[in-house]
Amino acid sequence: MIEFSNENIIQSIKQVWKTCFGDSDAYIDLRFGAKYRHKNTLVYKENDTIVACLHMTPYLCTFYGKEIPIYYLEGLSTLPEWRGRGYMDKLIKKAHEVAAEREILLTVLIPAGPSLFPFYHKYGYTQISDNGTNDIGLKELVDKASTIEHAYEIFETRYRSNDFCIQKSFDDFCTIMEEHAMEGYPPKFDLAAMGRIIDARTLLDIFAHENEQTSAVIQVEDKNLAINNGTFKVQNGKCTRTTDSSHIDLHIDISFLCRLLFGYHTDKLASKYEEIFRPHHMTVNLLLE
Repeated sequence: MIEFSNENIIQSIKQVWKTCFGDSDAYIDLRFGAKYRHKNTLVYKENDTIVACLHMTPYLCTFYGKEIPIYYLEGLSTLPEWRGRGYMDKLIKKAHEVAAEREILLTVLIPAGPSLFPFYHKYGYTQISDNGTNDIGLKELVDKASTIEHAYEIFETRYRSNDFCIQKSFDDFCTIMEEHAMEGYPPKFDLAAMGRIIDARTLLDIFAHENEQTSAVIQVEDKNLAINNGTFKVQNGKCTRTTDSSHIDLHIDISFLCRLLFGYHTDKLASKYEEIFRPHHMTVNLLLE
């Protein structure tokens, strides 16, 4: 049975996290004190035992010049003795339903290893960013700044104007720096992340507004979220649904649409895709990973 977290079970949720990820109590307390909310935490129960958890952490992401609400799915965990029973499958699908109900436009996650990319792909996810090779330099930033507020100003100057970037609030930044100090200031890098579209029409509408010269009819297939199935007409800076399927330029599934909209190596695709969706660089980092 799936339900949202509540105050009575938070210690059990922390224990699942500790068992599955092996993090210190100090880190777990930091993580749960910063972004944790009962309404954003899903648990799966068997006979009143919490056997699996999933956390939906809200952020804003810049997308074609507009800040859009997203959920970062993290802490996807199932106790070892309960694995292989489909609990995480149900939690992921429920998270997508909740996101749609709350008008969240995109979910993002960071696979723990290369073998998990195919696992998440079956839920409509696709890679949207790459691992970075340059240290973000948080320690140098703090050493340069006179106060934490000053450090955040420098941080904001670096990232706020970046399109296709998950943004951090001042509170996020303070938590990031606390975690960084706790770890002994190790190098931090951009991350390889996967994205999953929750609301295709709205994202296509934002794309259309910033690409007024683009005209295309796109048929989308989504096996998990029916709201995304259909044909969308991008023209004159707007996206509308259409029932006219006499001329379709692109017939694609929801994961490929995500790659196109976020411009993930679209320069390596056939010209019919690159001509509509130019390549972009998505920045994903510092999510208490």
